[in-house]
Amino acid sequence: ALVQSKSYWFLMHFIFENNGWRYETIDETPGNITIRDIQGNGREELERLEVDEAKESLGVFIAMDGNQKAQTQELWEKATQWADKVRTGTFSHAEAWFSLQYCIMKSLEYPLMATSLSKAQCDRIMKPIRAAALSALGINRHLSLIVVHGPQRYQGVGIPELWTVQGILKLWIAIHHGDADTITGHQLRAS
Repeated sequence: ALVQSKSYWFLMHFIFENNGWRYETIDETPGNITIRDIQGNGREELERLEVDEAKESLGVFIAMDGNQKAQTQELWEKATQWADKVRTGTFSHAEAWFSLQYCIMKSLEYPLMATSLSKAQCDRIMKPIRAAALSALGINRHLSLIVVHGPQRYQGVGIPELWTVQGILKLWIAIHHGDADTITGHQLRAS
């Protein structure tokens, strides 16, 4: 029940060189995998990717070597696209706040349970959002980040920090599935 256009594969093979290990490339370890076509008449070759190449799967870019380059780039492009629209549009403060909290931040949050973005990557993604959002909210964009990301009940602006949100989502999944008899729970315990 695999569809060739939606399927791909990787071969992870290590080689020791100089002072460390590295993954061998497709050229160094040739091979292919075929599956039956949808009609069941013939065979089709599956696309093979390098270990460091990421492909989008269910809204998340995953590379077998664990690098987050493609996912970071995708989120940064969403952030800059949103920031450009906010900068060039005419919004009330309420509309800008709603768009920030319930549009762009929710869009950025979606893949975070499956990512391991660094603080620097999260900061890069948030930078255009902060600049556009603060201006749209009528707040000086040079305001201290402590105040920008601080809770509103303590006189902060309340803009979520992506790095913190990623950590909270990872804790949430561990608490909800850590001892559960679910696929996710079994995978967490096996890790």
